[in-house]
Amino acid sequence: MKSVDLNALAYKHRYNGASLLISKANRLSGLGSAGTNEKPDQKALVAALAHYDMALMLLKPYDPNYATVVNWKCNLLRELRQFEDAVSWYREIIRISDETDGRGMRNATAKLAEEMIREYDGRANEPLDVTSDGETNFDDPPYCMYAEEFCSLLAEQKFKKAHACLSPVLKETVSLEKLRSGWKQMIESATAEELAIELQQHLLDWPARKPGDIGWCYFSISTETLSEGVALVVGRTPHNGNWITELEFGRP
Repeated sequence: MKSVDLNALAYKHRYNGASLLISKANRLSGLGSAGTNEKPDQKALVAALAHYDMALMLLKPYDPNYATVVNWKCNLLRELRQFEDAVSWYREIIRISDETDGRGMRNATAKLAEEMIREYDGRANEPLDVTSDGETNFDDPPYCMYAEEFCSLLAEQKFKKAHACLSPVLKETVSLEKLRSGWKQMIESATAEELAIELQQHLLDWPARKPGDIGWCYFSISTETLSEGVALVVGRTPHNGNWITELEFGRP
């Protein structure tokens, strides 16, 4: 397999890829899930940690968002009781602060990193108890991640951002209001914290596939009392990005 030189990629593409990974990590870790007392299990936290690691590989260390993502990673490491690793990454935040703001200046993230180093320095990592569930874990095609992010925007009722993900042709038939009402009618009164969004099926070839389409996927949208779904097609933009070209609410 040919290796990829990340430095040869336009940074906007690296940044976009990192943003998707960060959003997935935040959901897996429960970050931003205010209003629920349910904590993710250790397996989900380890998966979130892997997504943060991949995102950090794409971001440049002096990107303004880099230290924030490192801090989120440190939060996970502390939650997993990997204190040595957390301190090591907190020191990376300090190093970046020294080289960007100077040793005499500390932003809020760097100040927090100093506090955490004082509190956890010298504490050893504890054993991780993450067992395999016996399932073969293959990565889903990348377009599925984009589709999942779109569904998450709907769940979080960020309808303007979700509508911006639609292709120009689809926007002609699906207005912002139609998108909002279609989603709310389907989920009834369920909140984002109550909804489970799970990829059930994806296809790279199907009879109605059009030029420019990348893939079709179907997500189950459920709660304890609700069982619905969303089918959509992800297409390629003229600038090699992604957008939604077809959308259907409800179970087939």
